[in-house]
Amino acid sequence: MIWMTWRQFRTQAIVALAALAAAAIAAAVTGPQLAHLYGTVVATCRAHGDCPAVTSAFLLRDHALFDSQRANATNAAKKRAQEDLREGS
Repeated sequence: MIWMTWRQFRTQAIVALAALAAAAIAAAVTGPQLAHLYGTVVATCRAHGDCPAVTSAFLLRDHALFDSQRANATNAAKKRAQEDLREGS
């Protein structure tokens, strides 16, 4: 019986492990650079009092972060609009 369970689960396990490995590789490649950039640019914004400008400049340097943040904001706005429509009905 265990063999049958493993046989059915095998494809999902391989796909999940491959996705986890891809995410780990991406984090290992981009992580140190983003951590350095954050530590030197964004973390010092309180001293200068311009955190919104610095944060937006930080996100613009890494287009993937900026695009994902914009997509998340758009999806959240759509979700709120759908919920408002449901409540109004």
